[in-house]
Amino acid sequence: MAGVTSFTLLMLAIIYRPLGDGVIRSGFHAAGARTRRHLSNPVHDAGGIQYVEGYRALGTLMASGLLIIPAVIVQFWSRNLVGQMALAVITAMAGSLGGLMLAAAYKVPSGPPIVIALGGIYFVSLLFGRFGSVRARYFPFRHLEKLIGFKHRYSYARLALKYKRLIRVSISHEVTNSLLHKI
Repeated sequence: MAGVTSFTLLMLAIIYRPLGDGVIRSGFHAAGARTRRHLSNPVHDAGGIQYVEGYRALGTLMASGLLIIPAVIVQFWSRNLVGQMALAVITAMAGSLGGLMLAAAYKVPSGPPIVIALGGIYFVSLLFGRFGSVRARYFPFRHLEKLIGFKHRYSYARLALKYKRLIRVSISHEVTNSLLHKI
């Protein structure tokens, strides 16, 4: 298992930049389709090897849960690739810790409580996430210009200056002067 993990990390370290570039700006790199195809083959191979090793070490339920559920959860919270990667690791660690604490408290095997904890995080993300959640779809975030009816390109700066005491915003003189010059 250590060899497979080392191989995967080394391979991702080598092709991280071109792979991310091809994924994020795929329309821009339409001429380099052959390059992207050559980069995606090792990624798919490493993913398959990781699944096999995960099934051997953890079992089907927990390996699938730890690989898929955090990736689905971060779609509700971030649109940035680096943010999604970091949040997926944090989510997997939090779900694992919560599941292990549940397993220790109820003296049950650790696999199902870890997946249940990740499922709980998924349910909270589905309800309250920033992008594509129930809250974002049916109760969009209302900004100050919607509440007061003030629409302008720099409305936040103007509102902060106009209602400084009401919304308790402290703005330095340099920022205020630079914003006023843009208005």
